[in-house]
Amino acid sequence: MAYITAFPHVLAGFLLMLAIVTLYEGLMGQRLRWWLAASAVSFAAAVAANEAAAVLAPVFGLVVLWKCSEVDGWWRDRRQWAKIALLSAPYAVVGGAALTSFAACQCTEAGKEGIFAAGGHLNGNLWIYLGRLLYPIGMEPPGEVGVAHLVAGLVVAMLALAALVRGPALARVCVVFLLLALVPQLPANWVLAPRYVYMAAIPFSVLAALLFAETARYGSRLTRVLPALLALVAFGVIGLYGWQSWEQNQVLATRSEQWQTLVTGLRDRYPDLPQGSRVYVRGGPLTDAIWQFFVLPSVGEVVWGDVAVFAVPEETEMFCLHPGGDLYVVDYDGGRFVPVMVAGAGQTSGRGAAQGASSAATPARAVECPTPTRLP
Repeated sequence: MAYITAFPHVLAGFLLMLAIVTLYEGLMGQRLRWWLAASAVSFAAAVAANEAAAVLAPVFGLVVLWKCSEVDGWWRDRRQWAKIALLSAPYAVVGGAALTSFAACQCTEAGKEGIFAAGGHLNGNLWIYLGRLLYPIGMEPPGEVGVAHLVAGLVVAMLALAALVRGPALARVCVVFLLLALVPQLPANWVLAPRYVYMAAIPFSVLAALLFAETARYGSRLTRVLPALLALVAFGVIGLYGWQSWEQNQVLATRSEQWQTLVTGLRDRYPDLPQGSRVYVRGGPLTDAIWQFFVLPSVGEVVWGDVAVFAVPEETEMFCLHPGGDLYVVDYDGGRFVPVMVAGAGQTSGRGAAQGASSAATPARAVECPTPTRLP
C-alpha cells in the first residue's frame, strides 16, 4: 500500500530531475535542439506521474536565467532576454496547460472536498513540512505542528533565507524549488503523509550539500580538523535518514503485504465480477476507516475495475446494496476469504451460493441504498 501511494511521487521526482539535468546539459554544451526536447518531454512525464509537479515550471526558467546570466552584460542584451523567454516557454506551456486542465476537470486530489482546503492549517503545515525535511521523524495532524518540527522548520527557513540572499545561484534556484514543491501540499487538511515532502527533499539535499561544502571550505582556514568533523556530522545525518527510512518502511511494508494478501485472496475467490459490484471483507487487518478512502478502492480497481471494496469490522451484519449492482460479502479467516450468504440480496445471494458461500456465525443482511457512494 505505502509503495503504491508513494510511487507517483518518487517517479515524478526522478523525471523532474531528469528534465533539469538534460536542460542543464543542453545549456552547458550549447546543444539545445535535442536536449531541450528531451527535457520538456521529461517534465511532461513528471506531471503525468504526479500532477503536483506542474507548479515547478518556474524552476526551469530559473535554471535558464542562471546559465544565461553568466554572460557579461546579459541584462542589456535583448537577445538574451528573448532566449530566456524562448527556452522557458515549453515548461510554462506544459505547466500552465496542466494546471488549467486539472482545475477544470476537478479530477485530482486537490479537487476532493475534505482532503485539501484553505484555512488556518496552511501555516502549520508549512512548518511541519520544513521540519520534516530536517527531522524526518513523525508527522503531526494538519496544522498541529509539534515543537521538534517547529524548531527544525525554523532552522531550515533561516538557512534557506541565507542561501537566497547570499547565493550561489544554484542555492537560490533550490530555495525557490523547495518552496514551490511544498505549495501543492499546504492545503492538506485531512491527513499529512511523508510522501508530501518527497519532491521538496530534492532541492533540500542539494542545499544541505552546499552548506556542508561551504562550511568546510571556510572552516579549513581556521583549522584542518573542522572539515573532518563536518564529514563525520554529514555521515551521521546520512545514517539518521537511512535508519529512519528503514524503520518507517518496515511498518509500511507490513501494510503493503496485507494489501497484497487482500488482492491475491479476492482475485482467487472472484476471478471476475460484474462492473458496479460491491465487495465487503468482514474482519482482517485493514478495517480502520483511513484505509477505506484510497487503499481499499485501489484493490477494486486493480482486480476488477469499477468495483467498490470495503473492509469492515467482523461484527458487521448489514451491508449496502445499490440498485443495479451486485453485493458480495466474505469473511477474513486467517488469510482465507470465505464467502457469506447475504439475506435479502436477491440474485447476488444465489450467485454467492454458487461460488461456495455458506452461512456464517455472524449473519449478513443486505440493505437497500438508493444513492451510490464510495463509503460503506
